[in-house]
Amino acid sequence: MAASAQGIGQALMEEVSYDASGQPITGSFMDYALPRAEDVPPIEVGDHPSPAKSNPLGTKGCGEAGCAGSLVCIVNAVLDALSDYGVTEINMPLTPERVLARDPERHKAKAA
Repeated sequence: MAASAQGIGQALMEEVSYDASGQPITGSFMDYALPRAEDVPPIEVGDHPSPAKSNPLGTKGCGEAGCAGSLVCIVNAVLDALSDYGVTEINMPLTPERVLARDPERHKAKAA
């Protein structure tokens, strides 16, 4: 579950920023956005056992599998939502400002 929260954080809020002289301005957890429990939806954990045949214990490594899956799901969902506007790529983190900046309807409303 923690890896899923990590992927959500990477996709939506985590960003290392620097000032004009190259000094990090997100050098502590006071300045660097990390997901909190309230930022993460309920996660249901399941498994599908499939022992490895390559070793006598049947074990496999999984690393940060939840991180990879949650990050890709979020970014692809946002790209799908923006596809009618011709958006095919967007930089992470997908902050509200970045997403709304890619929405041409928002710009029309501001100009009116």
